[in-house]
Amino acid sequence: CCAVAFIEKLDGQSLNLSSEEFELYMSGQASPHWPQATGASSCSPGNAALNQVHKRLDLLTGLGERQERVMEKARQLESDLIDWTDEVEQKVQSVLESFPPETQNPTATTASGTTSAASSAIDSDNIENELLPPPLQPQVFAG
Repeated sequence: CCAVAFIEKLDGQSLNLSSEEFELYMSGQASPHWPQATGASSCSPGNAALNQVHKRLDLLTGLGERQERVMEKARQLESDLIDWTDEVEQKVQSVLESFPPETQNPTATTASGTTSAASSAIDSDNIENELLPPPLQPQVFAG
């Protein structure tokens, strides 16, 4: 965020450069000598500003390279996750094909249409369930 704010507000005046000199540097037509030679001229405000610009450019270059590495690793991670998901799906499919689920009919109906008592151990002792009334029918309220 700081680097973006710095770049957005970057102009010749903030670097103590004339607008023509700033445009030359920004377009790449001119490049200050780096590293700066030591001497009386290196203490001028313009050289100090150029030193700051070079430091910031070095930082930005390093950040750009780090961002590219992070993005490449993120793309690799995404690819690995997709491959892993596909592999898990294939393994699940192979297990399902090897061991098909058993289909059982838990409620066997008799010839008279009633369910047999063998449907559940819980229901086998409850004989009154067959005598329960049908569920209540919903009624429309016109009010």
